[in-house]
Formats: sequence, C-alpha cells, structure tokens
Amino acid sequence: MGKQLALDLREFTPLPVDNSASPNHYSKDLKHILIPKTWICSQVARLSLEISENYRHLGPDDKPVAICLLEGARTFFDDLVARLSVDVDKLYWKVGSYEGTESTGKVSLGDVDLSVVEGRKVLVVDDIADTRRTLKHVRDALLQHNPFRVEVACLLDKPDRRLEQDLELDYCGFTIPNQFVVGYGLDFNGRYRDLNCIGVLKEEVYQRKS
Repeated sequence: MGKQLALDLREFTPLPVDNSASPNHYSKDLKHILIPKTWICSQVARLSLEISENYRHLGPDDKPVAICLLEGARTFFDDLVARLSVDVDKLYWKVGSYEGTESTGKVSLGDVDLSVVEGRKVLVVDDIADTRRTLKHVRDALLQHNPFRVEVACLLDKPDRRLEQDLELDYCGFTIPNQFVVGYGLDFNGRYRDLNCIGVLKEEVYQRKS
C-alpha cells in the first residue's frame, strides 16, 4: 500500500536553508531543510488519491471515520482530508508522549467518544511514526470499540526509533533519518508548527531550550 511508495530520505543529501522556508525568522534555528514544501504537497496529493481509491467502494452508510492525533498531525490531517474524494467523519483526539525532544514513554490519551467507530472503517492520521508506542495505544483503544478495520496514515516514518514491531503503517509519505525535525505541524516546545517545510533543528537550539 502507501508505505511502499514512501520516499526514502535516509541517504538523501539535505537541502540548504534558503528563502523558501517560511516564516523566515525560523531559518537561523534550522540545520538544513529535509523536505521542501513542494515535496510535501506532492506526497499529500499522492496519499489522498490512494486512500480515496481504496475507499471508493464504500456506500453512503459506510462512511469512514478519520481521526486526527493532536496536536502535531493537524496540518497534515486537514490537507489530506481536504483532498479526499470520499466523505469522512472527522474526529480530533488529543494524545501525547513527548517532552522537548524525547518521548517520555508514557502515552496520554485525551477523553473522546470512541463509540462512533463501532463497525466502521477507521483511518488514524499522525504526523510521525517514531517509537510507535502512541500509535499502538491509540489502536488498542480503538479496537475495544469493535471497528470494522483500523488503518494508519503517517506523513513521516522514522524506523531507527521503532520499538513497536507489530504496528505497521498503511500509508506513509516519507521515510526519514533519526534527526529531530520540525515544521508542517511538528513542533519543539510549541514552536515551528507553522514552518511551511520540514527542517532539521540545530542541536544547540533544543539543547539550550529543553
């Protein structure tokens, strides 16, 4: 499925920070640009087409539920869902496990009514698959409500950090190296979410602020 078409950037020569990074006041904090805006748009379009094709057989009574994992996935989720040619019910779910640059190992799941997924196809949308602990907790919580099927779409996959080996991605945009990335919804302590590309943060930035 979509994971097979992910662009593998682990051996990719990074791009220099230039005027294409916006807002440009973030430029001084970036080591380099990993994924420019045009590449993001291209992969979001590709993923939306693939998901739409896989869901096109569903009837009006089989509307899927698309779940956005907040906060990081909101930008990716909104762009992805807007491009789908099939109608979905949207659900926003606050989850978290990070403090600064590291996962705490403790996953918090916000209160949300999951009874709506019973008997329905579910698409979980997240920004990045890192250790995959959060995604596993999300999937396990959803399975308690008997959905027809749970699929996972992530913009980024960081396989070097993977801990949950039994959780696969159904759709993925990019495979990336083990570097701390920000932009397009991904943040560091609440900053950089509005960066229009995905860049690698300089170590001295998060070391002095974390």
